[in-house]
Amino acid sequence: MSRAKKIIRVLAVASLGGAIWFGYILWDYTQVAVPDGYAAWSAAALINEFMDAHDGALPRGWGDLRETLAKRPQPSGVPMADIEARVVVDWAIDPRALAADPNAEVRLVWLQAGRRLRFGVDPNELIRSHIRDRQKNTAETRGAGGC
Repeated sequence: MSRAKKIIRVLAVASLGGAIWFGYILWDYTQVAVPDGYAAWSAAALINEFMDAHDGALPRGWGDLRETLAKRPQPSGVPMADIEARVVVDWAIDPRALAADPNAEVRLVWLQAGRRLRFGVDPNELIRSHIRDRQKNTAETRGAGGC
């Protein structure tokens, strides 16, 4: 085999390998990373909505979040079954502890099978931020009412 044919074969194999790698990266992004992110953020949004409707209490299970989703005027873009399949929620967290220190690094929501959220805001930060905002608004309301 001539040197030119060897070079062409090596380039063809390298190109095929690169195309397969690119295809896998594209599949992983569109079928795993993006849906994982949307599921985690949807879970955090549902938890925040539940807290708003229940005076700051945390939900106690998926049933609470299903009810919250059912009350939305427009359904979520992420089906509840997909959220449940992709996300783990620690239902045993004490909401008083979270309210006492909303800056604590508490993990309330995470992805199944140890996967990591690869872009965007951590859903736990969305929840902590929501708790801080609720506390701030409650304090301002109490302060305004006392004048």
